[in-house]
Amino acid sequence: MPPAGGGGPPGERKARLPAPFGGGAGRASSPTGAPPAPMPQPPPPVMQPPQQQPPPVMQPPQQQPPVMQPPQQQPAATPRAAAPAQPTQQGFPPPAPPAPPPVAPVPMAYLAGPGATPARDTHGFVAFAQLSLRRALRLRIEPDELTPDERAQLAHAGVTHPVFQSFLAWRRSVVFMVAALLVPLIILKAVEIFDLPDATSAAERSALATIQGLQSIPLLAEIAFCALAWVQLRNWTDWRRQRRSLAIGWAVYFLAPFVIYLYPLRSLADDMFAEGGVTGAERKAAVVFVGLIWSLQAMMTLAPKAVSLIPGLVRASLVSKFLFPGSAAPGWLMVLAAPIYAVLVYVVLIVPYQITGSGWFVLAILGIGAAEYLLARGGLELARPMTHGDAVAIAHRARRSYLIAMAVGALCLVVALGSVVRQLDFEALTVVNLIGTFLASVWILTVITTDLVIVGLDRARGLTAGTSHLVDESNRQLAAFVGAVDPHDQVRGDRPTPPDL
Repeated sequence: MPPAGGGGPPGERKARLPAPFGGGAGRASSPTGAPPAPMPQPPPPVMQPPQQQPPPVMQPPQQQPPVMQPPQQQPAATPRAAAPAQPTQQGFPPPAPPAPPPVAPVPMAYLAGPGATPARDTHGFVAFAQLSLRRALRLRIEPDELTPDERAQLAHAGVTHPVFQSFLAWRRSVVFMVAALLVPLIILKAVEIFDLPDATSAAERSALATIQGLQSIPLLAEIAFCALAWVQLRNWTDWRRQRRSLAIGWAVYFLAPFVIYLYPLRSLADDMFAEGGVTGAERKAAVVFVGLIWSLQAMMTLAPKAVSLIPGLVRASLVSKFLFPGSAAPGWLMVLAAPIYAVLVYVVLIVPYQITGSGWFVLAILGIGAAEYLLARGGLELARPMTHGDAVAIAHRARRSYLIAMAVGALCLVVALGSVVRQLDFEALTVVNLIGTFLASVWILTVITTDLVIVGLDRARGLTAGTSHLVDESNRQLAAFVGAVDPHDQVRGDRPTPPDL
């Protein structure tokens, strides 16, 4: 008898399916007792095709929130995000803007050095003169000290390097100050030349006319150079063109007074005394005295230009060292110029000292000599390749002590020249012209000599190309020579051990 609760064999209970996949318990068997036919069933969820329910990993990246992709879980995404070809995606930083055109590296000291002031345009002659005076008293300016107008003119001329831009702007201001200073000097010299006492005889009138004619030659050269400087200010962005014109004009301006004093002015005094009836030893002594006075005048005319050569060279060496700190040549120029300048100053000042006997000349010689000694020490430190910051620090330290000693010597020299004016009855106008001429000569020589140093360094660069093996051979020979003289020098760490010769 079948068990209660259902028909069919007992094993049919195992054929029941869970309710979710079939009918109820009363539909588990057929009336005939045979095994029931399988009921149609829906496909299980696991058999659904992937396209109907895409897995989360197949979703596009833009549908995933950024918090679902922490950087520490995807270490490989960092280099791909930094690659230039990686497209911008949500959660990643935007691509960087295009890089500017390559520019030669500039030391940071150039871009933010001490004493730099915000750049601004200067309108008017007085404003630009004040700016130029501040620049001329210095040896360099920073690129950010250029005015917007100067920067625009340089960019229009194709000058884009910031260091070269600052050099040309500084150079422009120095040339402007020289041109502006020459204007009053020309007027004062013209007054000094043509304001002579009236002549009483034909010989005196002839002598005075000859003197005025000779002294007018350097005056005309100075006028021509002043006009050239004003004209060349328009070409301040064209360095090659301007430097050649200024160099030629300066050579004429510098050499003109040296040429006229080749004329023997003593012969004019001889003619005057002969016409005045002075004869014998008295006439000879008078002629010698007049020749001595004129020689002192020649010295006071030529000395400012001759003595200004070395200060101009020293300033130019410092300017060149700031521009090219990797070059050792500017430092060696300072080392060589210092003793030459000390000897030159001694020769120039010993003449008025012997005439006047003023001890101020001795103090001036000692002060200037001490300054040149300090300059030589500073130049020796700069006579090696170094960074721009090191060059500026060494130069400022050496120049500070040098300027203090020079100021003491210059003050003593001014007092000594005052004694010359009093004893020889020179006018104060002569001393003013002397000081003004010296200052203008130093400024223009700084520009001219800097140009020559730059051209020389460029020429040396071209001549030494491909000769590194010769330089190495010369260094080996020099090391062997120094080692043969001083055996202890071979163990120094900064030089190679010299080979046997």
